[in-house]
Amino acid sequence: MWDPYAEVQAITLENGLTIYCLQWPNREFEQVHFLTHSGSNHDPEAKPGIAHFVEHVVSRNGKETFNEKEAFFRPFGSRVDFGRTGAASSKYSFMLPIDPIVFARALDQFGHMLLGATLEHDIESERAIILAEFRRKFPSERSWLDSREEFALLTRNGTLARMTMNLGTPDSIQAITQADLQAFYDAHYTPANMSVVCVGGMSVFE
Repeated sequence: MWDPYAEVQAITLENGLTIYCLQWPNREFEQVHFLTHSGSNHDPEAKPGIAHFVEHVVSRNGKETFNEKEAFFRPFGSRVDFGRTGAASSKYSFMLPIDPIVFARALDQFGHMLLGATLEHDIESERAIILAEFRRKFPSERSWLDSREEFALLTRNGTLARMTMNLGTPDSIQAITQADLQAFYDAHYTPANMSVVCVGGMSVFE
């Protein structure tokens, strides 16, 4: 039986970061995914939505501005994802042609963004965007209550000890501070809590 993982190489660095690589010979591109193994399930009970909020502001901070990051990827088709949050993880990715100089700059951008950043820019603008996302998903109080009830019915015994939602609630989103965002980021955006997955024509381990 064919094993899709048989050719995947893996290495764990001294800092705990795990890198997985699958090389496809003769491909002219490399796609890189960065996974932080903390998502909405890791939100503090009193601050639902914080993992998603952090994901929003991560790309707005780091070594370069968000506009500079976007401008860098634009000539290559803007094949970049500056963040998605699920229950178990937050994911970031880019795909670029295999050019050592271009590739090194992309890694530098994401490295400064995902590790050791100070989350200080665009917090209020991203808060407004998240609140708008909530209103689009739940345009009325009834739709929000129906969603909670449906989710509860799908859980064991029809009960839910703690409800986790990527978006949080309007009250929790409004209450999250810059210090809260930084504390979550510092605790979860660490090499030991992250994986990098590389797929393409590059031989990463040579």
